[in-house]
Amino acid sequence: MAATPPAPALRDDRLQAALPALRALDERLGQVLLPSITVGTPTAMAGSLWQLAKALHFLVDALDTDSAQAQAPILTGASDALDHAAGDLRQARADLSHLQDLAAEEHEQRMASVDIEPEAIANSADLEVSLPDAFGTPARIQIRVDASTGRASWSTPDVELDPIGGRRQLDLTTALRMLAETITGALPASAFDQTDS
Repeated sequence: MAATPPAPALRDDRLQAALPALRALDERLGQVLLPSITVGTPTAMAGSLWQLAKALHFLVDALDTDSAQAQAPILTGASDALDHAAGDLRQARADLSHLQDLAAEEHEQRMASVDIEPEAIANSADLEVSLPDAFGTPARIQIRVDASTGRASWSTPDVELDPIGGRRQLDLTTALRMLAETITGALPASAFDQTDS
């Protein structure tokens, strides 16, 4: 069996020209953000900015290499940092608003996005997760979003779950939205045909 040829490294000559300025920005961000992140309990906003700076650092490193094999794990680091930054922003939002207000806001945004462009909506998900005990015990978890209030709920016969607060509300609705976006991209155009047959 023939070996898979190596993938070419991602390259953009205009970004290569900007690399020195991006390096300087990366270094400066690290310097100015360090005091906010090294305190006893950094704020969610400081955490998000720090993760964005980390993502930039990884991206600059990826630009600075011509090896696709070296770029791949660097880009994974950038993606992980951006995920953490988004999570910290959801925490900041949760710290500012009541649960019902967050749910209503998410619900309104979801309905508005459907009006702009047809897409699948994930109202629920049934998961089977492996618990981190010695045996990897499976647990079945049902996640639902109320169609009228936007409030997320979960239930399981297998394990006790903590109540859903603001951060979990945002995390769950974000996860469902990402699933819906992935499914939307895989659906045929006929799935969005609203004409009567």
